[in-house]
Amino acid sequence: MLYLNHLFQLLPVVLAIVAAVSCAIRFAKDRRRYDKWAMLLGTLSSLLLIVAQTSWWTTYIITNSLQGTVFANTLWTVFNNTSMVTLILISQPWRRKND
Repeated sequence: MLYLNHLFQLLPVVLAIVAAVSCAIRFAKDRRRYDKWAMLLGTLSSLLLIVAQTSWWTTYIITNSLQGTVFANTLWTVFNNTSMVTLILISQPWRRKND
């Protein structure tokens, strides 16, 4: 059962890797500045999740404590904010090039 918990904790990191690569590819292909900002923030948010999640694991392995670190808490706050801004940007209606 403990093994299943580890896989569950690894899932967000795997999804963040997929999201970071997908957003980076779309960032390189998009022409509109608006879409580029959304993809850049999506890539940044994904990378922040990877660092924040792995810093929690490292803290637990080194100190055997689930409290985490101030650094990880700060990263989670920045990640949450960039994720919400990205979702807001992506949810905006599509605009034609001449708009």
